[in-house]
Amino acid sequence: MSNSVEVIVKKVPEKKKWWEILLGSTVVAAVIGGLIAGGFLLINSSINKPEPTEPLTQPVQTEAAQIETDNQPQPDNPNLNYSRGEVFLEQLEYQKAAECFEQAAKDYESDSLDRAKALNQAGLVYSKMAHYDQAINCYQEAQAIYNQNSQANQLELSWAYDGLAITYLRQGHYDKALIWFFKVLAIKEKLGGEDRTDTASTYNNIALVYQKQNKYDDALEYYFKALAIKEKVLGKEHPNTASTYNNIGIVYRIQGKYDEALENYLKAQAVFERVLGKDHPDTAAAYENIALLYGDQGKYDEAFELYLRAYRVYLKLYNAEHPDAKRCLDNLRDAYTASGLEEPFDAWFAQQLKK
Repeated sequence: MSNSVEVIVKKVPEKKKWWEILLGSTVVAAVIGGLIAGGFLLINSSINKPEPTEPLTQPVQTEAAQIETDNQPQPDNPNLNYSRGEVFLEQLEYQKAAECFEQAAKDYESDSLDRAKALNQAGLVYSKMAHYDQAINCYQEAQAIYNQNSQANQLELSWAYDGLAITYLRQGHYDKALIWFFKVLAIKEKLGGEDRTDTASTYNNIALVYQKQNKYDDALEYYFKALAIKEKVLGKEHPNTASTYNNIGIVYRIQGKYDEALENYLKAQAVFERVLGKDHPDTAAAYENIALLYGDQGKYDEAFELYLRAYRVYLKLYNAEHPDAKRCLDNLRDAYTASGLEEPFDAWFAQQLKK
């Protein structure tokens, strides 16, 4: 099950300014026996502002061998409802997932840890749906249970803290988000944080808040903390590690430190090509990030080449109407316009696709 990770709620991409592509593989390594729901990102890459890593939880046990999801939540069967909620969450059917988790929470004992976990999952879903008040209520109820239940451990309490922090982050309440992320960090550091990838995820989230506050040096400090753990635990050739190279590149690009940005983008690209292959969406996303950087520098020929390489990957994997392909084409068109070339874009683009 998951209060999944880094997830990443996939959003309709905006026209590029400074934000970059967040890479789907980021989440994979951070999920410990969990289901990934969402999109940094679950799934397919997209040019987005970075998304937070969401907390992990452990699954509630169920006796059902197969979970049927066609029916409404069943009263007095909380384990089954919980499991149905997980299936709907994986399928990104958030309203159905929320109903199942809410029903499970109603049917579990009022002070049980299972109820707290169901509330955490309901909070996760509501936060993804941008129903922030409902999400906060669920997380606060879960937090109260964890605080009162003598069998609860600190990691379980951190799940509720994490959910609150992520919800505040999505609301743009950055100071509140930092308060709760640092509470999460304090717990994880006590639990041996230097060797925990979920501690790296919390460092990532703190960096993200600082980035949104335009505190770029602070953001880099925490991205590098995350990177140190990932390189130690996962290795430099892991896609999750590569995603942090990508995030560091984003901040350097914002700061106008193009050499440092390119260095980190190229590290990410190299790992994705070796591990995932050149026709993977995350690899195409890396091509786009470098193309954006080259466009900023006025290196339009290099930018065109990488945009076209990424676009061909998206056409191979999807089609021209897919959001990633449409976004890539929009950014290519912007770069072409900025280059000042006189030939109409559509004619030039048609010629390029024939090569």
